[in-house]
Amino acid sequence: MKSKLIWLNKNATIRRLVNNDKVGRFVAETWANMFEKYVPADKVILATSYRTEPFKVTYYQPYSHYQWYGISRSGKRLNYSHEKHLQATDHWEQVAQKEKGDEVAKAVSNFIRHM
Repeated sequence: MKSKLIWLNKNATIRRLVNNDKVGRFVAETWANMFEKYVPADKVILATSYRTEPFKVTYYQPYSHYQWYGISRSGKRLNYSHEKHLQATDHWEQVAQKEKGDEVAKAVSNFIRHM
């Protein structure tokens, strides 16, 4: 059996998906899982300290923004341990996007296809 998607109103379909909390939560959780190996993880607290909302991942440790920027409170560049997360870095979502974007797109497409 073959099926074909015919876009009757492409913009309306995209708006429905963007405004769908199930899709948004799936996107956020999928990205949070992809981010993990890039998040600095000395004690692995930051990597597991996040909340998801539709289309949003928020790291809630008080020091999260320092880790994300890669700069300490005193303004010095942070040196990340790579013992637990070999690819730990600042701005981890950007690296994840480059390396895992296609994988996330496929996962989201499959999720939407099976809704």
